[in-house]
Amino acid sequence: MCGHTYDFMSQSLKKDIRYFRCSKKDRGCRAVIYVSIDSNIYKDSNNVEHNHPPNHHNVKRLLVLQKVKERVTTEPTSATRIIDDEYVKNNLNDGDRQHFLLLTAQDKQSSTFYKIRAKTLPSNPKPLDFEVPESYSKTYSGEQFLIYDSTHKKLGGRLMIFTTEVLIKMLCSCEVILIDGAFKTRPIMFSQIGLTSMYRNNEKVKIWLKSLMTLPLIMNNAVDSSIELLIENVPSSDKLLIEFHEYFKNQWVTRIPIKYWNL
Repeated sequence: MCGHTYDFMSQSLKKDIRYFRCSKKDRGCRAVIYVSIDSNIYKDSNNVEHNHPPNHHNVKRLLVLQKVKERVTTEPTSATRIIDDEYVKNNLNDGDRQHFLLLTAQDKQSSTFYKIRAKTLPSNPKPLDFEVPESYSKTYSGEQFLIYDSTHKKLGGRLMIFTTEVLIKMLCSCEVILIDGAFKTRPIMFSQIGLTSMYRNNEKVKIWLKSLMTLPLIMNNAVDSSIELLIENVPSSDKLLIEFHEYFKNQWVTRIPIKYWNL
């Protein structure tokens, strides 16, 4: 207010007044203002002049920080994006930028706001029978996001499918679908599938798969014999490994000529 900031002191419901004292009380400033509880509008003051000059840059900074904090706790947008967005909205000039600590330590501030957001989020579940909060089962616009959630013995546990109608239509319209797994983000009670576990726990499988990865780098005249050697020496009869071996042979030997991927 007029370049000054205030801290809440007390309130009187009977008088419909909240009392705010100048935040520079450490400098001995005794200015106090009165604000209506119902309308949040300035009503009066104690008529004490501030003993320090106003700081419009700091007031603007605090207002922007407050807006960033509100958005961080209510929107899924990244904290860094929200900070940048608020800078643009408030048309910060050179003077503002010099006084805004956010611009010189944005990464640190982003980390602070992520911690603020984390306090509003539920902790990671431990048992499988946890309830999914509505904020996680619907999109930000209110559309259903958790479209399937069921536990069956046939599935070996709990199966949850997160998607939207638009994304399903996009998926069904694709001729080729590539699948990846972000195992590091999964809750600890869920198992990893595919060759990941075998790669980690079986040294022979790891060496065999790494050998396949080196095929693009070996001499062209040695590729055929190398592939033949690897195919004849699959280190395990595990179904997944056999399926991978068949996939590699069909995709990268038969379907796509070696000359297109061997360097």
